[in-house]
Amino acid sequence: MTDAQRIGPRIRRALRILATLTLAAAPLRAFTVPEGAPLLLNGNFTEGRGRPLNWVTRSTGDLGTFAVTPPAEGEVSGVLTIKVERAHQQPWMLELRQKLSAQLPKGRNLFIGFEYKLSPGYAFHVYWQKDAPPWPKFLALRLSEPAGEWTSCRVAVPVPEDLTPDATSLSFHLAEAPGTLEVRRITAVLVAPHVDLATIDTNYQPVFGGDYYDQDWRDAVLARIEKDRKTDLAVQVTAGGEPVPGVAVTVEQIGRPFLLGIEVPTALLLPEILETEDGAALKRAVGEALPALPKLHQKLADPQLFGMVTPNDLFLWRTYDDWGRSAAAKVLPAIHGRGQKTRGQALFSPAFRDAPAACRRMDREPLLQAALKQVRGAAGEYQGQVDQWVVLHGTLASSEIYDITGVDSLVQIFQAAQKESPETTLLVSDAEALLLPGDSRIDEVIEFVTWLKSAGCKVSGILLGAALARPYMAPQTIEKRLDRIAASNLGIPVYIGSLQLEADTEVLQESMLRDLLRLFYSHATVAGVSLANPWEPAALNPRSALYHADMSPRKAGRMIETLFAAPGGWATRAEGVTDAQGQFALRAFHGTYRVSADLNGRKLSAEGEVSPTQKTLTLKAD
Repeated sequence: MTDAQRIGPRIRRALRILATLTLAAAPLRAFTVPEGAPLLLNGNFTEGRGRPLNWVTRSTGDLGTFAVTPPAEGEVSGVLTIKVERAHQQPWMLELRQKLSAQLPKGRNLFIGFEYKLSPGYAFHVYWQKDAPPWPKFLALRLSEPAGEWTSCRVAVPVPEDLTPDATSLSFHLAEAPGTLEVRRITAVLVAPHVDLATIDTNYQPVFGGDYYDQDWRDAVLARIEKDRKTDLAVQVTAGGEPVPGVAVTVEQIGRPFLLGIEVPTALLLPEILETEDGAALKRAVGEALPALPKLHQKLADPQLFGMVTPNDLFLWRTYDDWGRSAAAKVLPAIHGRGQKTRGQALFSPAFRDAPAACRRMDREPLLQAALKQVRGAAGEYQGQVDQWVVLHGTLASSEIYDITGVDSLVQIFQAAQKESPETTLLVSDAEALLLPGDSRIDEVIEFVTWLKSAGCKVSGILLGAALARPYMAPQTIEKRLDRIAASNLGIPVYIGSLQLEADTEVLQESMLRDLLRLFYSHATVAGVSLANPWEPAALNPRSALYHADMSPRKAGRMIETLFAAPGGWATRAEGVTDAQGQFALRAFHGTYRVSADLNGRKLSAEGEVSPTQKTLTLKAD
């Protein structure tokens, strides 16, 4: 890596698209099939009595039945009715499937459409998948909204790789719940090369990466949490060096190694900034919700929920001299005084929009010295007050400044922060790599950090942004990208930043965000997650917020509080009685604990760490 172009913006356009959709019923209208080559036989169910010809139908253990009704007068399609009698943990045990017996060239588009009726309480899955283990999904749909009238589903996706005849199939997995499905006019077309994807008649937009409703994947993630984030703990009670049985013990987790943080504009922490020119837009957005701001402060100040607070514009170079320095003197002590950590974001961004206006008129040396002065000043002044510094942010998305100062200036800037704040966790961040189509940006992040480390930069971790909006990236692909970092020789943790998910409904936001949090918490490479846009009035998109304007929690906010701060979530609280060996045994999450007991009126208490190598906490009455 020798020049700015190698680490500048290089988003490769070749898409590897795997799609996941959550669908609500859409009013029926006759859908238009794009020009191209039909791929299915008997998609109109005009052949076969009982079970349809040319389709594989599976009903393991008599889970349900298939029945074909011939086309009614004036209709071109018959109807296949599936009656599901019993649910199964593996919905594919009741299946309708047909192989696509044609060559599918990479880059062409595949159109899939069908019409259906759906009974209340029922749901089913549709996949375009490889027809061999482990059956990777190129398209995944889950339909659950009741539909008493004929309803259409239409989607088009690019073919992600060259696929031979019979290599993939269209598969309906039907045994998620008891109910009735009627389906007709199933269509799959390899769209003609001259037809633009944007012109195809679709009613749902695909997303990248897999299936948010893959229960096998979810079970594996939950098993990994149980295995890797918990350990067998024994609380030992002794008196005079001897074990004491029959003692009531209380175990309470008071800290965790996995960091949950929150990111907010500084003005929400220090309302006086709302009265400045930079805070005016946010003040207008908050509007009549301003009286609820103390409730937001109370929520953000809870160290049992949020272990880190990031004022996300406090150290922005462009406004640092205007109000950032004076605000930091008030905000940072308040955060630390509550026992919370802080992340400084960011010491340097190579985009001119983040720098003072005067920087645009500077030549190489004055510009470099101005950047180094800013980095040295902030890193040195707040040593001990900032627990993590994002030293370099967005260096693969923009190269405006280091196009002038030279790519080696990035090493100088990082080493300046390293010298001024040697005990602080120093990060490199990229807001896009985790969610872009294709793995090229993740590989570039690995390459960039490898280069920095080879030049003597002590990079402590990588911060990856995760702001999800349509089209979504599914967790399976995110997991594979985290695996790529884990498999590299970097040997440093990943932090997830700006995590937010915009969704049409609170239920969908809650469900998808829960799966993402499970993934991040389960992955050994991930050391923490920081959430963004918690409050509706201040969020760029209110549908990504965690709390309503009055600070009542949205479903996603309540879910996060349950996972991280409530019994039954990822924090251990337990009571029990010591056994004959004077021990109370339990399965506990890793973290910091307080244990206590009452031994014949004598209060015993101790604190300690629980980890894979530290599995015993002792209460001594000596």
